[in-house]
Amino acid sequence: MLPPVAAVIAEFVTQFDFNINHTQQLLTHNTKFGVKPIFKIPTPFAPAIAVATATFDAAFENGVPSIAFGLGAGIGVDFG
Repeated sequence: MLPPVAAVIAEFVTQFDFNINHTQQLLTHNTKFGVKPIFKIPTPFAPAIAVATATFDAAFENGVPSIAFGLGAGIGVDFG
């Protein structure tokens, strides 16, 4: 049996992408970090579902930091 938090995550999070990339060259360096979860939320109108995604990307390239956030939402049909 899963702990309560793990059970909720297993039910609603359908995909979770996490990446870290670092490139070091003689005079330059680039570091990138990203997180992208995708959520599938049931609605009372089966088989319709709500789908949501969020992205967080951070980068540090040659001394210049950058941060990007993204949110998305939609409606879909679950055939599973």
